[in-house]
Amino acid sequence: MHSLLRRQLKRLGLSEVVPPTAEEWQGLLAQVSQTYDEADQDRYTLERSLRLSSEEMRRLYDELRESSEAQLAARWSELQKTKEALRLANVDLERRVEERTSALRRAEDQLRQAQKMDAIGRLAGSVAHDFNNMLVVIISCAQLALEQIEESGAACGCSEDLEQILGAAQRAASLTQQLLAFSRQQVLEPRVVDLNEVVRDMGGLVSRLIGENIRCTLRCSERPARVLVDPSQIEQVVLNLVVNARDAMPSGGQLEIATDAISVPPATAVEEGLSSGDCFALTVRDTGVGMSAETLARIFEPFFTTKERGKGTGLGLATVYGIVKQSGGTISVRSAEGDGTLFRVLFPRAAKAETARAPTPTPFRANNGESVLLVEDDEFVRKTAARVLVRGGYTVLEASNAEDALVSLANADVDLLLTDVVMPGMSGAELARTARARFPELTVLVMSGYLDLPANASLEPGQRLLAKPFTPSTLLGAVRESIDAGREDMPAG
Repeated sequence: MHSLLRRQLKRLGLSEVVPPTAEEWQGLLAQVSQTYDEADQDRYTLERSLRLSSEEMRRLYDELRESSEAQLAARWSELQKTKEALRLANVDLERRVEERTSALRRAEDQLRQAQKMDAIGRLAGSVAHDFNNMLVVIISCAQLALEQIEESGAACGCSEDLEQILGAAQRAASLTQQLLAFSRQQVLEPRVVDLNEVVRDMGGLVSRLIGENIRCTLRCSERPARVLVDPSQIEQVVLNLVVNARDAMPSGGQLEIATDAISVPPATAVEEGLSSGDCFALTVRDTGVGMSAETLARIFEPFFTTKERGKGTGLGLATVYGIVKQSGGTISVRSAEGDGTLFRVLFPRAAKAETARAPTPTPFRANNGESVLLVEDDEFVRKTAARVLVRGGYTVLEASNAEDALVSLANADVDLLLTDVVMPGMSGAELARTARARFPELTVLVMSGYLDLPANASLEPGQRLLAKPFTPSTLLGAVRESIDAGREDMPAG
């Protein structure tokens, strides 16, 4: 007891040296008694908690022992379902990754192909444009020489040689036009036409072209297939595809040319470069030998051909590709060896409701001594064209650039401004706009070998254009037509 009192005194902060008073002893004893009571209460609470915990554990154990088999079976089933769901999710994820990877590979292949085609097209267009300028000189000089021989009435053995030169130059001009078509740089004259009428009108020509051993079927859309295209170029597309189909069926077969109205999803239209998803399809299908995957990969490349040497230039389908792309359309092909080929060309539906009529050519008429300002940076082309115009009776002023041309316009009366489109410095299109702003009654005729033009060289709507290479008669006819049309457009009085 003494030791307990000592600990209690220390707990209460009382000194053992100073004896407590009677009252302090009474209080001290009361506190010691309370301490014992609190200890007993704490021991009781602890024992009760331990007893409850033991009972709870026993109850849980008994519950688990009684229902463990059912619970384990349910849990196992749940785990199996979860495992199967995870497996299916993994399969779906792998499928989507494979689809995305395949789509990415296709996009990369398409991009590389487009870049290759664009590079080849730029090269082909540049070569063709420069070559066209040379052909202008060759064709014009040969034609002028022939005319001079005919006018003199003298017998000359060189006439046949000149005709050979002229014929070869015209064939070369045809090849450059195909190159320009592939590179999407040729001069087009688009107007709203009914694709159905184009196909129907070509029925007779197609029949003669394919021969008797091939059966041809034309199937046209029930609704008018109005598209904004150059009709002569679309005829070229059809003819080239028909020739390709004919050559794929040497032993005969079936050929189908069809037009259909189709709707392209907006995302696909954007991806294909179409201005609208509301389109018309031109389909050419044959039952020929088909093509391998390797051939399909190069089918639209210029100068690529599977024909033997001397039986093809390799420009037919390249020309089709260029015309379609330049016309705002898209082309696809599906083929397999021994299973025929299907080409499908898509053009956006034209917004206009009426089909435009083709312009009626103005008959060639002799000039009335008008003056022409000829602007061309290529000296050979300029001198040759000036010679043709002078021979046709026109007064010709020459300029090698737009700046000199503006000076000439300010100092002389000019009936027609004839200018090349692409020139160093100010383009022919800019020259035309500037000249018309200063001289509103001035008539303008522009000439070009291609129209892959920068923004500052874009032509105004309705601008008259002369395509290179041209013959002397074509040049004189275009000049005469432009001057006459300009006079008709002038206000009376």
